Amino acid sequence: MRLPQRPHIGFAVAALCVLTGYPAFGKTDPNNPLAPEVQSSLKKATRDAHGGKPAKAVEAFHAAIQGATTIEQCVQIAKYTESYGTTLMSERRECLQKALSLCKTREEYVDLAGVARKYECFDVERMAMDSIVKSAPNLDELYSLAKRAHQMADRDIVHQTLTKAYANCNSVSDALRFAREANLVGADDMSHMALKDLIDDENTTDGLMVLLNQIEPFGAKDLDRYLLKKSLDQSSKFEDYVAIADAARKFNEPDIRTLAIYRAKKKKILQQFDADKAKREAESQSSKVTPAADNKSGF
Repeated sequence: MRLPQRPHIGFAVAALCVLTGYPAFGKTDPNNPLAPEVQSSLKKATRDAHGGKPAKAVEAFHAAIQGATTIEQCVQIAKYTESYGTTLMSERRECLQKALSLCKTREEYVDLAGVARKYECFDVERMAMDSIVKSAPNLDELYSLAKRAHQMADRDIVHQTLTKAYANCNSVSDALRFAREANLVGADDMSHMALKDLIDDENTTDGLMVLLNQIEPFGAKDLDRYLLKKSLDQSSKFEDYVAIADAARKFNEPDIRTLAIYRAKKKKILQQFDADKAKREAESQSSKVTPAADNKSGF
């Protein structure tokens, strides 16, 4: 009687590697940035980690990390740790930290930040993004970074990027764009701050009325009211009160409109009073007769 043949052990292990995602134990990959001997060493290390020998695995990973000279090699080493969760987490972080030290361009930092986020090394991700923010040359670059950080749900980097962007705003148009960009990445608090600063910096009623129309699309009702009240408090001309009353009607602020109309009427009455007074004084001066000098003696 023939006994059933056992499946070849090598095939079983290879199948297990495919199913579990562990690196294959046989041939090296010519497209892998790591040298063949390093690949073999790391494959053995993964077997050790899987077989309950983490100390030997850690030693092999440390040697590979020390020998890595490019970002690609560091990231590739990190990939070997991916299937072992927290067991090799410190080695994974060490790989990415070395990769960070090798970054030179914006693209390298951005790509590494994405890898670090994938591997849950959030401290490395933050350091990579921080390096990009510090080297960003202009507002366009900063807003692009803020959007990238928003996509990665990194609120700290969003705020850091926008803080630097706001420091580089030099005009009303810059500040309005900042407010729009901040809204796009969910930083409504920073958008609100920029709009309020614009209101605080404007000291003419005409300027405030222009600004009111510019901030209207943001839908910040509290700032609309804040601007109208400031306009009312600093105005002193009849024309200004009329403009404020019209704006208050448009923005549905009836109490401000009522007060602006009252002050406009009061100003009109005072202007009329001053005009009448000036007219009376002019008439009084013209009615005064100065006797002509008479040099005849009468003798």
